[in-house]
Amino acid sequence: MDSPCQVNERTDEKQISKALLLPPELIYAIARQIPRTADLLSFGLVRSSFHDVVIPYYLKFREVIMEVNDINMWDYLVGDPRRLASVEVLKIVWSYLRGTSSSQPPLPENTVHAEGDPLDKIQRALGGMTRLREIQWNDDFMIPKPLEERQAGMNECQQKFWAVMPKLCKRVDTITLLTALSLESTELQVLPDIQFPSLVTLSLVGVTFDANDDPLRMLASCPRIMSLHLDFDNSPILAPDRNQGGSPPSLNIAPLLTSFTGHCEDAQILFFNPLPDGRLRRISRLKILGMTADGLLPPLRSAFEHSDFGVGQDLLELRIHTKYSRIFLFNENVQEHGPTLWVTCLRTIVKSCPKLRGLIIEIRDPDTGYDYLDETNDWGPTLSRLKDLSVLKLPATFYQEEATLHELPDVEKEQRVVERCLKWFPHLRLCFLANWVLVVDSEETKSANSPKRENLSRCGQSMGRYWAVYNDPSWRDFEEQIERLTA
Repeated sequence: MDSPCQVNERTDEKQISKALLLPPELIYAIARQIPRTADLLSFGLVRSSFHDVVIPYYLKFREVIMEVNDINMWDYLVGDPRRLASVEVLKIVWSYLRGTSSSQPPLPENTVHAEGDPLDKIQRALGGMTRLREIQWNDDFMIPKPLEERQAGMNECQQKFWAVMPKLCKRVDTITLLTALSLESTELQVLPDIQFPSLVTLSLVGVTFDANDDPLRMLASCPRIMSLHLDFDNSPILAPDRNQGGSPPSLNIAPLLTSFTGHCEDAQILFFNPLPDGRLRRISRLKILGMTADGLLPPLRSAFEHSDFGVGQDLLELRIHTKYSRIFLFNENVQEHGPTLWVTCLRTIVKSCPKLRGLIIEIRDPDTGYDYLDETNDWGPTLSRLKDLSVLKLPATFYQEEATLHELPDVEKEQRVVERCLKWFPHLRLCFLANWVLVVDSEETKSANSPKRENLSRCGQSMGRYWAVYNDPSWRDFEEQIERLTA
């Protein structure tokens, strides 16, 4: 006769077994919360019912990367509804894009092809992706395949794909378009008339609209959008035509917006201008794009100074990104901007955005030989009023005072910059300085993981804080940490 303990153990086992008899929908819902492949694999090995959903389908097909005219891939997906039901992210790219190839695994040799028109399989496949939540379309700088390698006509496949978009967009929450195509001449022209009831994140890079009001009409159909990225060759997309004397309007679009990337004039509409009812959008992440620093910073400073009280109070991360430091006068008729008053701009930012945790000013091709007067020498004490600053990146010109100390070895110059940064910013975790990065407290708090060890220049301890300096850092190594530190 079994003891009471043995009876209880068998009862517990039965209860656990019943609890693990989950329907596929719930298994998918749990798997969706597991981002790491290794953890997802472990989850699929817990029980045979988990394995049957996760291993052969969700793990392999939750993200599909393919070419729009890859008929064999569309055919393979249509061959099993469970494959289609597992797709959550669909990335349409070109294999010859920047010399890379699709990361999708090769198709099995014994693939059984479904009957019917090959082009119709595109629409059948998209219709079967019932869990699709993200679409990416990237044909920027496309280099077409040789004619003999193409499986189907590009134009016909694009038309089939975009014909399904109005239906797909009703349930996806993320859309990214990096395209060299124009809405005037392709099936993309349906976009401004599509309803996006579930869309949360939208990125439009290089998209040319047919009519001036198309972008605004599109945003008006996205009531839940929270993250928006607009970039067309550093030109405004939403702003009215300056030749017609337009001024930035207050529009009832994107009321829930919390993150915006775009031209300064578009930011005037979505960040600096309130909604028609007077409320400000609660934007916490802002990235301003421009051609030159001397052309972008003055209007940005003016926008902060002349905006309503409260603009910038919720801002946690501010990025300013330009291609060049200043305008190059190849034409006598082009008027040069005045000197870039860096610290004057920083004072305005500090006053308007007291809660900033991340400040990133990046010039892709800086003019290091330009004379910035004395407008960079007081940057440290100015920014030290940002008590919560965790991430900082400034152009190399801010460190020109240290660069002129020729009598000091590079190691001592480096040490001098590190100690000044630690003194000014008590919560600093990442500081990008010219061609190196300062990582603070990486071993103690794990708040900023170190990049590759072979790039380590030197490390030490100052003011009770551990720090390390790495040379030639890759920006991609830190994007995740920056997002976490500035959240």
